[in-house]
Amino acid sequence: MSSVNHLYTIVLFIFFPFAHFGQWNIQTGYDFGAMTFKEYNSNVNMNSKWDFVNRFNLITEYSFKNDFLFSVNSGLDIHNILFDQERVVINSNGGTDVYGGRSELNIQTYRLGFSTGYNWHLNKSSSLVFKFNFHQFFINRITIFQMTSTVKNYDVPQDEVTENDPLYFSSELNNRLDYQKIGYRNKWKRDNNNVNVSVEYRRQVFSLYHLTFFAGYSPFDRRIYPVTSEKRNLFLLGLRIVYTFPQKSKKDE
Repeated sequence: MSSVNHLYTIVLFIFFPFAHFGQWNIQTGYDFGAMTFKEYNSNVNMNSKWDFVNRFNLITEYSFKNDFLFSVNSGLDIHNILFDQERVVINSNGGTDVYGGRSELNIQTYRLGFSTGYNWHLNKSSSLVFKFNFHQFFINRITIFQMTSTVKNYDVPQDEVTENDPLYFSSELNNRLDYQKIGYRNKWKRDNNNVNVSVEYRRQVFSLYHLTFFAGYSPFDRRIYPVTSEKRNLFLLGLRIVYTFPQKSKKDE
């Protein structure tokens, strides 16, 4: 956690001298995301794998005179996860054992982080915003709909499994969540973080209001969800409303 505090200190030290000359805004909105999982183990078959993310945002942003940005981000993420995989093992008798696992659950996380970026003005009423975003997550609630483990034993080689019935089959409910490891509930865990890049199109709709279309991508997602692969990509699309606080004039100062 100390490394995060050091990063905050460095960013504030760099940007604080310019803060008097910029402008504040506050943003709220909704993002929809999808996470894809990668599995490089040839013995593991990913039958179905998805994680849909509903993200609710509250953002405070500061725009400097030179159009660089810094923001503090907070919000709530709700993940709906389905994970179904099979691991194939050759047993000592020359047959095949297939170990399966299927999980369907809902995970709610609180989110806190910051962003830095640049606002590139296209014209007087619209601009493109490029950002680098860091978020820390705190797992608040887990709802399990299904978490099942299966075992199938075959007396044939792996390439003949689909053509034969198993000699033995078992299925049982099995909660494989390590609550201490994943930081439940609301505990700080170093690995529960996300770094992503984003681009926004902002369009002025009233004198102090902008509408923002948001797109984000992360190949670095590290949240510890014990039912997902360690290799993940996160894609986000969103819509936000921005209120810009009136800028003080020299007379006001």
